Amino acid sequence: MINHVDELVAFNTEREPVFSRDVEWAENYIQDWLKLKLSTGVCTTILVRQLAIHWCRVEQTIGKQRFLVNVHEVLDQIGSMEGKRFCRPQATGPANKFKRPPIIG
Repeated sequence: MINHVDELVAFNTEREPVFSRDVEWAENYIQDWLKLKLSTGVCTTILVRQLAIHWCRVEQTIGKQRFLVNVHEVLDQIGSMEGKRFCRPQATGPANKFKRPPIIG
């Protein structure tokens, strides 16, 4: 992402301003980590952006619930699923079959 204007994006959990330059730096940081964690080094832009926002300590809100993701836990989980060494994934539940057909579109 290249922004020629440094715009205010949000305020983080410490109530400090987060600017577009901060998010851009965090996106590059996340992409560098993903190069180590992914087999192909390629990831969706939206995931990179969301992880960058969390790296900047901007909470995400879903409904009335606010939360902040530990970016390195997510990166380790991705690395583990990709079969990379030196990852510390969190314990997850066993795999289950989907109960609904796949989304088409």
